[in-house]
Amino acid sequence: DVPWAVGWKKKKILTLEYRMDAVYETATSIPNGMKYSDSGFFTPVSIFSQATKHKIVTPYIYQNFNNYIQECVIPDLENGYKDYKTLVNSDDVWTYMGNTSPATFMLYVDVSNNTSLVTCTTAYTNLNTDLQGYVGSSGAGMEFLGKSLGMLSSSVIASQLGVANQYLLGSSKTASQMLLQNAALNIFSDSFRNYTNLNGGDLNNTAFHSASASQAASAQMIVSGVLGSKYIPVIKGILTAIIVGLTPLLALVMITPMGFKTLIGYIMILSWLVCWHFGDVILNHIMTTKAQSALSGYGDIKMSTKGLIDSTAMDYINMAGSMYWTIPTIALLIVTGFSLSAFASLNNAMTTKLDRTASAVGGDMGKGNMNFGNVGHNTYSANKLDAT
Repeated sequence: DVPWAVGWKKKKILTLEYRMDAVYETATSIPNGMKYSDSGFFTPVSIFSQATKHKIVTPYIYQNFNNYIQECVIPDLENGYKDYKTLVNSDDVWTYMGNTSPATFMLYVDVSNNTSLVTCTTAYTNLNTDLQGYVGSSGAGMEFLGKSLGMLSSSVIASQLGVANQYLLGSSKTASQMLLQNAALNIFSDSFRNYTNLNGGDLNNTAFHSASASQAASAQMIVSGVLGSKYIPVIKGILTAIIVGLTPLLALVMITPMGFKTLIGYIMILSWLVCWHFGDVILNHIMTTKAQSALSGYGDIKMSTKGLIDSTAMDYINMAGSMYWTIPTIALLIVTGFSLSAFASLNNAMTTKLDRTASAVGGDMGKGNMNFGNVGHNTYSANKLDAT
């Protein structure tokens, strides 16, 4: 419970923010579920990105899926019963993995950890039942995604993932179908790597080099975005609570010679907070439409396009998080007539320290350096000469 004067003022501010959101978002082209008022800042895109990286977390399902790929799918690919090119370009990999040779067998583990030898066709039928439950709207897959994104419910994840997948990629697939496709692609990658290692290959010898400056810039956006999305909403909430909580004192100050200036300053601070919120809405809309423009050309997720979709989605998530820092500054410039004023020191105090930290960490992250106090990890030196 809060005093009437404080609660009434807070309600007015929230009502103003909501109405501004509604007017702006009504005029935009993004669908319900992707809007800031429905899900918050860039949340559906983050859910979509997490889903593309999802790996099955239920142990016996993962083990059976891995065994099925190694014992049933890969042999069929090698002997020509199935086609690699078709697999790579399939937008429904799990369905294509079915109808394997009936002459092959595998070890199948049930939920009670009992093992039995079954044909690959029987294994597929059993595994399909488990997978459909796993990726369902209340399944373990959706539940895990929700926990990894801030304890969202599985039903919320399923709803927003379906909207995001259809909007970003122009796909007609449901959230469950999208999650199953990505889980199948990710586990196939793991299984193929294991299969290669078992047969004397070594995929770990593959290496690539990127420009240090480019990597550092990307890493800085990642760290800055993480810090910004974590701390800026909290800071805004605390500031709003403090300013609104001081409302009763305004009546006392009004009877002093500084009353008018105090009232003007109070109104400007409230306007700054409202503009800050509206800036979040606008940035969410801009970055969502930009992400959709970049991703829509890929179509449904396939093995041949998954890497591009993953990297593109992460690029826009990092850019959105990094640009999130600019919202308080832009709101400040609007409220003060596009000129820096006394509020600049407050704004710099909020952002500079964390952003400086992101810059320092981003540089090391881009170069692959990692230090823990006086302990170094994976540090190599060569051709050292001590002149002493």
